[in-house]
Amino acid sequence: MQAFLERKWVRITGYMLFSVVALVFFFYFTFPAQAVGQRIAQEIQKRTNGSVSVMFTDVSLYRLSGLKAEKVKIRTNPEEGTPLELEVDALRVRLRLLPLLWLSLSVNGGVDLGKGSIDAQLTKEGDGYALTLDVDEVDLAKPALLAKLTDLPLLGMATGHVDAKIGFGAGADKRSKPIDASKAEPAKAPPFNPEQTEGTVSLTISKAGIGAGTISGFTIPEAIDLGELSVAMDMKRGRSRIVSFKQKGGQLQLDASGSTNLRPSLGGSTLDSCFKFKFADQTYLDKNPKMKTVLELAAVQLKKDPEGYLNLKLGGTFNSPRRQNGLCRPGAKP
Repeated sequence: MQAFLERKWVRITGYMLFSVVALVFFFYFTFPAQAVGQRIAQEIQKRTNGSVSVMFTDVSLYRLSGLKAEKVKIRTNPEEGTPLELEVDALRVRLRLLPLLWLSLSVNGGVDLGKGSIDAQLTKEGDGYALTLDVDEVDLAKPALLAKLTDLPLLGMATGHVDAKIGFGAGADKRSKPIDASKAEPAKAPPFNPEQTEGTVSLTISKAGIGAGTISGFTIPEAIDLGELSVAMDMKRGRSRIVSFKQKGGQLQLDASGSTNLRPSLGGSTLDSCFKFKFADQTYLDKNPKMKTVLELAAVQLKKDPEGYLNLKLGGTFNSPRRQNGLCRPGAKP
């Protein structure tokens, strides 16, 4: 063994390996992660024309090929409406090294929200991307972004999974046309293609509820318990539908059914949905007579089915939803 180690080529190889390892460690521990994070934040603000800004307290390397930002604050400044602000404990993203061996681009990312987390994996596949997303014990009340988006003080712990393939490009509607190089326009990012998008979504919210707060000027004096909510959805060839909707317990009984036909411009996606609700806790209504009055007013506007549910039908588009008259379709499965 000693004779083998004394061979010249063995010593040279050992010196080379030591030098490479030392160089890698040097670059890793001296990598300017903070400067790179600041650069990324500047690029996000620049590419969104200032509509999105990102701030953080610290940035460090994450698992050799990624970055991790601590105490991240993301702020949107829309041209119309109220700015939205989201704060998370940590935001991390890294490039997966193993898929690079077969020239496949794949990225892992995640968000830490208190004791909960959201983890995602995005992989390039042809003209689209494969996406898997896991939600683990995320408290809907912290951060309160959903409450601001929906104008509802939401409560509950969310757990779920998304498995989808997201398509981009013209797809089947693409037509071959001769291209005049002199009139060629600058390359643009390919549009979202609903026809080439499919997947499944499952979500469970335990201890769900609507917290005490104000909704469209009306005050909810006491939190409303919704029990445990479970919803499953799927999407095929641009049509997303609610496969199942289940509820266990709760003071306010809910039901939901319907579908959505997605468009390349999501705001133009069409709605065909129906939501049903009724109060199952008479004690709550007796204690809060204003809520009882609200339900009576709602009964004037909405149709009530034989089971006592008020039916809210929605049509139109995401940008312009319209309430429709009548009951949900008989036999429609939520």
